[in-house]
Amino acid sequence: MSDKAANAVERVFALLKNAENQDYIGEPISQLAHALQCGEFAAQSGASDDEVIAALLHDIGHLCAAENAAKMGGFGIDSHHRIGGDFARELGFSECVGALIEGHVEAKRYLVAKHPKYLNELSDASKETLKRQGGPMSDEELQQFESHPQFKTMLKLRTWDDRAKLIEWPGPKPLPNLESYRAMMIKNISESFQRAGARWGIAAVAALAIVAHAGNAEAYRPFEGTAATVNNRGEFGLAMGTGETFDRAGNGFILAPFIQFSFGILPRTSFNLGVRDSIPVGPMGGRRRVPTVRSALALKYLFRDGTLQGKTGLSIGGEIDALLPDVNARNWAGGCGTFIVSNRWTWGTIHLNQTAGYTRLHNFDLQTAAILEGPIRWAVRPVGELYFEQEFERVTTTAALVGALWRVAPSFVIDLGLRGIRLDAQSINEGRVAFTTQYITEARIGFSWSTQMWEPAPKVTASR
Repeated sequence: MSDKAANAVERVFALLKNAENQDYIGEPISQLAHALQCGEFAAQSGASDDEVIAALLHDIGHLCAAENAAKMGGFGIDSHHRIGGDFARELGFSECVGALIEGHVEAKRYLVAKHPKYLNELSDASKETLKRQGGPMSDEELQQFESHPQFKTMLKLRTWDDRAKLIEWPGPKPLPNLESYRAMMIKNISESFQRAGARWGIAAVAALAIVAHAGNAEAYRPFEGTAATVNNRGEFGLAMGTGETFDRAGNGFILAPFIQFSFGILPRTSFNLGVRDSIPVGPMGGRRRVPTVRSALALKYLFRDGTLQGKTGLSIGGEIDALLPDVNARNWAGGCGTFIVSNRWTWGTIHLNQTAGYTRLHNFDLQTAAILEGPIRWAVRPVGELYFEQEFERVTTTAALVGALWRVAPSFVIDLGLRGIRLDAQSINEGRVAFTTQYITEARIGFSWSTQMWEPAPKVTASR
């Protein structure tokens, strides 16, 4: 891990050293001098390591962006704060570093909206980029920004950024060079990877510790859709797995450990909690990272017993999900509702899902999923899924999954799947609508397990 951290820091140093003779986007100093001054102002103020590193790297997005990245005329890279934040996470820096880098432009927009006199304190170049970055925040944006856990630190970073434009460093000590930050940066990356690994390890140990006795596992973890089934009353279910998302060139991916708990507390009803933790590994080609921790609470109800419950006819269910705000990401809560129809024959099983929702980014969303399974009597049965999602004014997702479910025991099922995805994204830049298409491959492997924690009390019929 130390070698990976050292290599990541060397990559950052190479970008900054190459910027030693590059003008700082309309300012009278170089990109490197601006970065070093900003980092030193943070250090002088007693800032934490996360904050000092973010100050040093806050404009790294101008240097690491792809050649075809959108530009702001002669004022650098559009969305450089987001590109820089993603780049920092890609290299393994802490989420705090990535979030602070992302927030330094929003802090400028916030200060201009809150304190109009602040506009006069900005340099001419900073005033020009403000126009291209959305201008002063709206009232809704102000409230959202103030709710961010790093809100106050982002404002501090903005003040260091504004000061770090000195043609000559005043001293009395010389301005520290890049090498003085090496040990701090290597430590930050190493500890970030250790924390991510520890979270997943704890979850795995906890899962093994609670295995007690067998129930009947249903393995729908690898799919986007679900089945018209619920836990029996008193039944506990656990699904865990790791998804790997590869970029189109195959030279980078993220690990996305997933864990879902399900409880049968009331008749015909399951309560579910799902959590996904995204861990960047290797380069991602500039693609925006998924949030660090994403979670949702769900209530699932079985309206009609059918072939999945050993009866005849369709099994029909419904699910309501509360999409919780992502941890260490700037979005909101959302919600969705799903109508589920399933039917089983001797040759296989089909599940159809239709979902309508309101996403964490507050866009309306429609999803359709169709799952096909092989014969239930087979110990290893093939599975597949077709999936379509329309998040209005943002992205259209079309995906197909092929895989297999291996029922090792009645209570334990292993799943394996390979998923191909096409993303058609819509963005607006300077009033113009742009469309981009991306192809992604996901590999998914995991397991589902269930156990009967307690037996429901038998119904008592009064004697006459």
